Amino acid sequence: MQILKTDTEVKVRIGPFVDKIDGLTPETGITVSGADEAELLKHNGAATVDISSNTWTAITNCDGWYDLTLTAGNLDTEGLLTVIVQDDSICLPVFSHFMVVNANVYDSLFAGSTLFQKAAKLLVNKAVQNKSTGAINYYDDDGETIILTHTPADGESEITRTPS
Repeated sequence: MQILKTDTEVKVRIGPFVDKIDGLTPETGITVSGADEAELLKHNGAATVDISSNTWTAITNCDGWYDLTLTAGNLDTEGLLTVIVQDDSICLPVFSHFMVVNANVYDSLFAGSTLFQKAAKLLVNKAVQNKSTGAINYYDDDGETIILTHTPADGESEITRTPS
């Protein structure tokens, strides 16, 4: 499953499209505008979204595979997204699944964000708790620079997180 960033335009690969009779021969003439169904199923959505007017291009030298452009409007709902293209008279149905995530999550995974790097450091580096206040300081690789402090709330049933 491919991860996509919410509210952005992106090209995704859809396929393989194969003949409905033998299930093997690549179908190279599929169009979303001519397909019986070209739709999106969005996370928790009851209705489908028509994508028959989206940009659709056959991939050169890769018979049966196509690039589909998903618009920012297509990617406006976080969660599971399924692309369905069916042309019952020509090919077997093709389904592709994607996970649409918010920009912070996507950037943390793919854009070099330090969010996950800090989380990893918290798991392997030094942590020191102050006995009188209950505050826990998490340290960077050098053992001296505090990168996160957890401080118990008044009821001591909660911890607030304050990045350093």
